[in-house]
Amino acid sequence: MQRQIEQDTGLRDLYRTFGETALASPASVPHFALNFPSRDAIEPVISKLENLRPALAERVRMQVWRPGDPGAFAPNCTMAFVYTDIIAGNVGGLGQIIELQGRPRKFTRG
Repeated sequence: MQRQIEQDTGLRDLYRTFGETALASPASVPHFALNFPSRDAIEPVISKLENLRPALAERVRMQVWRPGDPGAFAPNCTMAFVYTDIIAGNVGGLGQIIELQGRPRKFTRG
């Protein structure tokens, strides 16, 4: 697939458009989520993703919403959507959206 994307400019443009669309409206693209127990717990992960070595950085893009940001999910939630082509859980290998969510959880016993 990668070889075909490199050789076919039309396919390459579609591939880039998918990645841009996925980050612009990540909840509309099939994805999976990783939940963190607090906003503080997610920040080291976001920091590491923002500081990847160059070979990885070009294959990972991220959109982050913190409380108070336009489009923020909730006043107590930090949410990041990571788009990467390193893994793909869909047909065609178009990359994967991974949702990272850090917010307090209330667990009840029942």
